Amino acid sequence: MGDNYAPERLRVIIPVGGKATRLLPLTAETSKAALRLLNRPLVEFSLLSLARQGIRNFIFGVKGYTNYRDLYDYFESGYGFSVRYDIKPRIHIKYQPNVDDLGSADSARINMEYYDITCPVFAVQGDNVFEICVKDLIQFHRDKGALMTIVLREVENVEGLGIADIDKNSLIRRFVEKPPPKDAPSNLANTGLYVLSPEVRKVFKEKGVKQITDEKHRLDFGYD
Repeated sequence: MGDNYAPERLRVIIPVGGKATRLLPLTAETSKAALRLLNRPLVEFSLLSLARQGIRNFIFGVKGYTNYRDLYDYFESGYGFSVRYDIKPRIHIKYQPNVDDLGSADSARINMEYYDITCPVFAVQGDNVFEICVKDLIQFHRDKGALMTIVLREVENVEGLGIADIDKNSLIRRFVEKPPPKDAPSNLANTGLYVLSPEVRKVFKEKGVKQITDEKHRLDFGYD
């Protein structure tokens, strides 16, 4: 995208691969991203917020039949969604089913390679509901010269969340997952929103990343 922000060229990757066992029985036969809130799938709120900011290209990185079925049956290519909300020009939704992905970060890796993405990517967890100015976020990411930017938010209760340990320059050292309050390194929680520079594709190929996937059989944002 060069130095000028062009929302129509930005790619949004939405990993949807978990089984959401903590929400059973609601997710026994329904994708977590497709659970209804105000009679709309959860992920529709994210798509609408981003589409109204001019973003037009979305990729669902789906794992599992239920996730793929529910999302494709409802959204298809994005045409009906665009008509429903009067989004012009229309959005375009692609699906990349992959039975081998090892988590949200691995889904981003697979899709960045498959579609040969050479501009910044906005990765959004499929069960997220949020409002954020993506233009300002991308500008912040560029100003910092970052490979990856993770959006954090202040919370009162740290239990049940991924809490960031950051240094004085706002660089994230690590995440502590679901800590008791006394062990929390901060009150800044992972929101499930990530900006990735295209150069991160090289990082995904490094020996250390392969070691993580070999040992943990997992590659998730906020964990690894």
